[in-house]
Amino acid sequence: MREDQTTRKPTWAWAWAAWLIALCAAIVVYSFLYPNGNTSNIGYTVGRNLPIGLVIWGVFQLTVGRKLGRRKTGVQFGKDAVAFLSIWCALVAGSLGGYAQQRGKAIQAISEIQKSYSALIVKSGASTSVPPRGGSVVEGESTSSGQFGEMTMYMKEQMANSAALQENYKTALREIGWSTILDPSRLGRDANLVNSKSMLRKAVGIVHQYHAKNDELLASARAGINNLNFSDKVKEVMRRNFDKTSAMARQRIDAIWAIQSKIVSQFKNIISLLGDRREAWKAEGNHIIFSKQTDLDTFNGYLHGIHELVAQDHKIRNQNAKLVGNNLKRLKEEISR
Repeated sequence: MREDQTTRKPTWAWAWAAWLIALCAAIVVYSFLYPNGNTSNIGYTVGRNLPIGLVIWGVFQLTVGRKLGRRKTGVQFGKDAVAFLSIWCALVAGSLGGYAQQRGKAIQAISEIQKSYSALIVKSGASTSVPPRGGSVVEGESTSSGQFGEMTMYMKEQMANSAALQENYKTALREIGWSTILDPSRLGRDANLVNSKSMLRKAVGIVHQYHAKNDELLASARAGINNLNFSDKVKEVMRRNFDKTSAMARQRIDAIWAIQSKIVSQFKNIISLLGDRREAWKAEGNHIIFSKQTDLDTFNGYLHGIHELVAQDHKIRNQNAKLVGNNLKRLKEEISR
């Protein structure tokens, strides 16, 4: 009997150790694949995983421990302590490792969004008076993976849609010859300013059309949350946050489009002045020459008003860009801590 016990003891010990190692490895792997840690604070993580470790240890004892049999009290106590500490440490290590992994992915995702947004700001124009040419600036697949990758692609898609709308708006104005609205040579050839008045009517329609499209873009961005591969709870939180931020965003958007309408109105005032005083001015080279100082002062007053509106437009856009940039930077810094 003693020989039999001697040969069986190593078998029991190795089997118990193998099951424990396999369980701890599974805990760590699971924590990396499905991380649920939300902090790098070791004290909080240790305390949070204590009850979880007790539950897993109890299940382990009821299954593997009972199957392999009970041993002497001292040996059993030591074995139980080793098992519990091993499981607890695996939970803590997995939580911290999973959080570190998620934090790294989050930082990568935010960096990618920052890069795309910076490119968008650099390429975007600030005024409709001389709209710049340019193509899409937010392209390509996300380098992030998992839910962070999906969120990054969602954000890049919204930025691409916004950039496309602005580019299409500028293209629509270019197609009606908006950049030549005050070109002296064109005005000199425009009998009774018929073409100029037609251009103004089209510009008014374009501003209204793209203001409406901007509103549709916000609604589409909110609806796009439903297509993300997230849980219903996460998507509901995203929708609530979107509704909070979109209220302020809509105010800024409405302010920008109101400025665009005012700019067109100021150009309309200039064309009306030129039409009413048709015999009091002439086009010479790149200049419009007025015969009366009062007409010139009125003309310059309208131009000054346009420049002020363009400056307001630039200010709002720059404030928006700075606000978004600072928010992304602050979020990245908080995650990096």
